[in-house]
Amino acid sequence: MKHPVIVRSRKPKRFCYLDLGSAYKDPMSRGKRKALLDINGEEIRFEMTSPSIVLDIKDDHDLKVYNWLKGYPGILNQLIFEDTIEQQMVQTENMIESAEAIQIAVAMTDKEILDFCKLTGIRTKDNSIEFVKAQVIKLSNDDPNKFSRIINDRDKDYRVFIEHAIDAKILNFVNGTYKHNTETIGLTEDQVVLWLKDNKDIHALLKKEVSSNKTKTKK
Repeated sequence: MKHPVIVRSRKPKRFCYLDLGSAYKDPMSRGKRKALLDINGEEIRFEMTSPSIVLDIKDDHDLKVYNWLKGYPGILNQLIFEDTIEQQMVQTENMIESAEAIQIAVAMTDKEILDFCKLTGIRTKDNSIEFVKAQVIKLSNDDPNKFSRIINDRDKDYRVFIEHAIDAKILNFVNGTYKHNTETIGLTEDQVVLWLKDNKDIHALLKKEVSSNKTKTKK
């Protein structure tokens, strides 16, 4: 099976001819001379007479040309390398990742959806849970990396709690500082998470306060 790589000029309309010679000093090997060789081991010049060529990097000679070209100093200012097989693989991986993220989003409970929205800024107020869930599913498809990063965050529950505690004014975020009463508990959310982990008894009490506040709000 062939593995085509398209090598094309960055300025195809202005392209006329490209001659890179037969060797260059390779900066990756302390300036050692790197020559382009033919199948007989003889030095040959690299010349392009058209704005694009196709190299099959499954072919031994084409692979040598490809590796020689990729190492040529400043070559990326002149040529673009398009690995079609690699692009197809990346597209396939992205589609699989999106599909997996969507599957997780679809299976989320209403509570999980609302908690997720706390961490993403997706608006829930005045919107039905069906609409909100649709937005979460859309995010899972559009940005599966972000979705997976949030879902798989080991500290996700702490971060959700922090948002609820701020909403209930049990914790405060003022001028870039997180506070509990008058005590500064962190400048970043990560620092607040560590504070909660180090103060389990206080965390337990704050959780009760947040839960009580939610009950009052519902009434």
